[in-house]
Amino acid sequence: MRKNSVLFTTFILLSSLFITVTVNAQERKGPPPGGDH
Repeated sequence: MRKNSVLFTTFILLSSLFITVTVNAQERKGPPPGGDH
């Protein structure tokens, strides 16, 4: 079983997504999503 590999891959994907969202939020410096409309 390779549960550890799956968990590790999921962790990396989540970390990358979190970093991308954080960078985009800092670059925009605008209101949070959902407040534009």
